[in-house]
Amino acid sequence: MLAAASLLSLGTFAQSVTIVPSGTVAKPNLIPEKNAVTFSINPIGFGACMNNLSYSWAIVNASLDTIFRSTASTPNYYFGTKGTYTVALTVKTLPGGSCGASITRTATSVIKVAKEGGGPNDAPKPNMFSSNSLGTLISAYTVDVAGQVVSGPYDYFDPFPADNAITAALSMDDKGNFFYLPTFMSGPNPATATAIAKHGVVEVWAVDKNGNNAPVVVASFDMNGASNAELGLYRMGLDDKENAWILAGDGTNMYAVTFKTKGTKVVNTSEVTVYNVPFSSGSAADFQSGDLAFDNNSNMYVLAGSSTGTNIYTMPTNTTTPVLSKKWKVTNAAGQNFGLAVTGT
Repeated sequence: MLAAASLLSLGTFAQSVTIVPSGTVAKPNLIPEKNAVTFSINPIGFGACMNNLSYSWAIVNASLDTIFRSTASTPNYYFGTKGTYTVALTVKTLPGGSCGASITRTATSVIKVAKEGGGPNDAPKPNMFSSNSLGTLISAYTVDVAGQVVSGPYDYFDPFPADNAITAALSMDDKGNFFYLPTFMSGPNPATATAIAKHGVVEVWAVDKNGNNAPVVVASFDMNGASNAELGLYRMGLDDKENAWILAGDGTNMYAVTFKTKGTKVVNTSEVTVYNVPFSSGSAADFQSGDLAFDNNSNMYVLAGSSTGTNIYTMPTNTTTPVLSKKWKVTNAAGQNFGLAVTGT
């Protein structure tokens, strides 16, 4: 039986760990062969103990041979051969520190590696991409027509192979070229590093659809001019004409930038337009988290989350004077605010 002090340090909930990506014998996580996977964990109920854990990973093949071991918190393994693999993890709390109890939790995930193709036993080609949980890699998935993930995630490319940065936003054009924004970090560990002040200067990076060419900076501009205010909520999307749009704010003002994308070719400064965006309703204080998307008529829809709730704004982009308008408030079925919990469109 745990002592009272230990119960308090662990919180109210029981501790559990799930491996990401997660798969079972009945429904393994499917990935194409010759791809790497960076594994992480989804912990529940650990509280302060999260900073005081040890990790023991093992990957076992179908012949029950252990082919990989690691003590890293987020190990990476390249699956070069088709087959079924079991990923096993043991998490333990280390002596001392802020966690008052000894905890050991285990988890497994089953990975099926198959040829990429359209056959019934193949891994389908990816059709959705996102940054991983730390923002250090771009991950690939395949989603079916019902919106269910049927393959992935697995590592697709490193957006900043030579820079200490994480991905703040990601978009892709119809040709499969990726465009993304960096947040440059002060330390090597993205989980503990802080962002380096840029005072409104934004870089747009690009890489071709397979991540074959080295990432390049295709555009750089100052979104807020003479102001030295730091901007937050950098979000980017491509409209129906493949114009890139970036939205950012400082809590008082909102700014937008647009330019015509040209794949991995550099965009001239003269081709970039910067707007100080006014509001017809709502305010920049709503924009603490969120995302943006476009319809087929060049209208931007912005999900804006703050501690006071989540709202959806609209902004037409086929005009020389774009304006943000608060249109809808997002709540649950009971009418309660989501706050900062809603972050994607």
